[in-house]
Amino acid sequence: MKKFNAMVAALTLILGLGLTSCMGETNYTPQWGGPIEVISWMGTTHFKDFGGLQVYPTTSSLESVKSSMKFDPNKTNVAYVVYEYAEEGNENMSVTGKLNNAQLRYAISLDAGVEYVMTAGASNDSVSTAPIMGLDDVVTGKGTQPISLIAGRYLFTGVNYLFNAKQHYFTLVHIVDEQEDGKVKFKLRHSGIPEANGVYTTSRGAFNVGLPYVYYKSFDIQNYLPTASEASQSFTIEVEVDLNTYTNELEGNNTEKKVYSLVYKPFQENE
Repeated sequence: MKKFNAMVAALTLILGLGLTSCMGETNYTPQWGGPIEVISWMGTTHFKDFGGLQVYPTTSSLESVKSSMKFDPNKTNVAYVVYEYAEEGNENMSVTGKLNNAQLRYAISLDAGVEYVMTAGASNDSVSTAPIMGLDDVVTGKGTQPISLIAGRYLFTGVNYLFNAKQHYFTLVHIVDEQEDGKVKFKLRHSGIPEANGVYTTSRGAFNVGLPYVYYKSFDIQNYLPTASEASQSFTIEVEVDLNTYTNELEGNNTEKKVYSLVYKPFQENE
């Protein structure tokens, strides 16, 4: 887990850049920040936001975040980035679908793990040690909903849970014995050292002060999805979580199972 103070310092710098650019209209530089798909191929890297805009960073700014933030685009599928760009030369990006010469100021992976398990409780089945408070509605190119499928393979969500300074890990588990026709089912495990009851900071709150990676999570589920021939119409993706909105206890009267679902239509993915 990345150090809390390092990330706060990084976002303080970013916010400072944004405020500086906005204070003087003559020096205004557009800035964007949010989750984005990372596309690395044949030694090159660019990004594709959830609305379909392809963003091409400058080589120097990409090398800068690789060095300063240990960002590895070759090992990252979905990231949270902040970049600035010049309006000159990008006037037609809504038509071309491309933004050139983006100056990256921040880049960090949002990827989390996925496990393939034959039966619940198997040796490779992750174990939850704490509940979550819920999966939040997040805005993507697919609308606003708790879970979205990005690029036909990345399950994306915002996970709200009690967060202070402990280490938290999230794993999406696919249990073979629990699958049903027309559905792809997962369980979201929350493990690590749980925060004590009485902690009122949440991952959503941490995101608001500059820690997007503790809140947003992306899971590559391509290997678990039906092929086009297997799902000619649509199928349902389900994510079951241990929900507790009152305390940080995994077992107890306030903990319940909640299922979030998404109906996915493969042939409409690129429409």
